[in-house]
Amino acid sequence: MVCRYDVDCYGVKRILVVNWDVHHGNGTEDMFLDDERVLYTSLHRYDQGNFYPGTGHPTTVGTGSGAGFNLNVGWNHPEQPERVLLPMMLLEKTRLLARLRTVGSRECTRDEVL
Repeated sequence: MVCRYDVDCYGVKRILVVNWDVHHGNGTEDMFLDDERVLYTSLHRYDQGNFYPGTGHPTTVGTGSGAGFNLNVGWNHPEQPERVLLPMMLLEKTRLLARLRTVGSRECTRDEVL
């Protein structure tokens, strides 16, 4: 993963990872859950935990030194994601924005997982 390489090899002090997808990015979250150098944010459909994969609860905020550097914004109803992300980005003075997922049309088609 590029983010891991950047913090380990190039000494990047802070990275903001934003996963914006219909599904929670549980694999990426697991990778950075205990890392205070990476602020991981997932914007995803949540439906009170009833939407696949069932992860991404708002109380999952990180572990160990990464506590407070994990943010799950699960959408149960329409809200504005920029109300959460923009202030956080400015507060953290993030130097590198890693775009791991793009918002695409896949979410508008039949999802075979469901």
